[in-house]
Amino acid sequence: MKRFIVALLLVVMAGFSPQPIAHAQDGVRTERVRFPAGASGTTLRGRITGYESVSYLIDARAGQRMTVSLNSANNAVYFNVYEPGRGPGDQALATGDTTGPMMPDINSFDGRLPRSGVYTISVYLYRNAARRGERANFSLDIGIRGGGAAARPPSSGGGDFADGNAGGPDFWQVTGIGGNDRLNIRTRPITRAEIVERAANGDVLRNLGCQTVSGMRWCEVETVSGRRVRGWAAGRYLRESNYSGDATQLPERPGVRPPQASDFENNLEQGPDFWQISGLRGGDLLNIRTGPSTADEVIRRLPEGSVVRNLGCRNVSGQRWCKVEATVRPRTVGWASARFLRETGSPGGGRPAQLPDYPSVDALVPGTNYNATGTLPCSVEGRARDCAFGVIRRGRGDATVVVAIGRGRERRIEFLSGRPVSSDSPAGVYGEWSGDGVDVFIGTREQYRVENAVVFGG
Repeated sequence: MKRFIVALLLVVMAGFSPQPIAHAQDGVRTERVRFPAGASGTTLRGRITGYESVSYLIDARAGQRMTVSLNSANNAVYFNVYEPGRGPGDQALATGDTTGPMMPDINSFDGRLPRSGVYTISVYLYRNAARRGERANFSLDIGIRGGGAAARPPSSGGGDFADGNAGGPDFWQVTGIGGNDRLNIRTRPITRAEIVERAANGDVLRNLGCQTVSGMRWCEVETVSGRRVRGWAAGRYLRESNYSGDATQLPERPGVRPPQASDFENNLEQGPDFWQISGLRGGDLLNIRTGPSTADEVIRRLPEGSVVRNLGCRNVSGQRWCKVEATVRPRTVGWASARFLRETGSPGGGRPAQLPDYPSVDALVPGTNYNATGTLPCSVEGRARDCAFGVIRRGRGDATVVVAIGRGRERRIEFLSGRPVSSDSPAGVYGEWSGDGVDVFIGTREQYRVENAVVFGG
């Protein structure tokens, strides 16, 4: 009887965790992922050492939206996502070590699935760390929704919520925060995302839509008083408000005259060197986004009169967008609506946005995954020296520079259009240009000199 009970418990426990179904000789472990009943996501935990990897298999249908987020104290851990019928060694749908259409951030996948079948999420250690035999503990958040996924309905007040970007009340009121605490508003719907604002009990927030991520409900919101801040907040601390402000769907701004057509060029090399933000309605701010669409994430807001560097304009779905760079720290790079930009002069000695020629062919250095290797001047934790680097170029100044910073550690710096925009450090990144390169500062303890030729080639 005791044996029967133990066996039964093991079967029950297997339904709430990934199930190993194979152990390959080369250290590849394969596990089937199943969500708990009624949930649209789960969190998995694991450990890999050296060249070991884990392939998580998950069933999904075409058109569903899958999110995957990896967390580890070891910065050399990454994951790849493979379509049905493919796996490690094949071309990946998305790779966690670089950003792209389905990878808005390093080790953060968010995309609509193109096919129905079994997808593979492969977690592994970067080659240098694997060669050193490093060990890494990690957690993997996986969520799937839409197209008939097992999404969990709202727990209460069903009329107050909408599981998408439309519907629900126009405004929320913050409620249920304990003591003198405040509700965190974050850049993305995950608890590890950057906090951009905090709201107190009773504060009113504009509702921009809610969704379930890894079993937790998040709502995109915007503050309605003071400076306008947009971000994501936990839905369990929000209830419908009868606030009578403007509706969520904002009307077009009347009386704003767009800049003259001669100020613009529909490519990435022409036009003025600098724009000035102009035509905003009193006290409002211009959104700077990750891409040329109102659906893209807002990463910064700038006031009337601010000067930004012009990195090129283009038409997208009948609307003109310009890629810009802030001229004051942090030197954010993103996209802004062109109808609020007019030509202006340099804000004070800024370098014109003249991009070098791009090589038509950029081969790999034999025996590596890099397009170029070498050394560059660096200063890490107060120690100045030359650091070895490798660069992965994706064209037009988009690149990943990997720098060896000592004690077996590496620093990955992401460049877009030749500008440093992020790194695998939690500290902020900004660049200062001089001569034919850029000095990259990461927080207050790291500095790297990266020449244009490293990022652009040639």
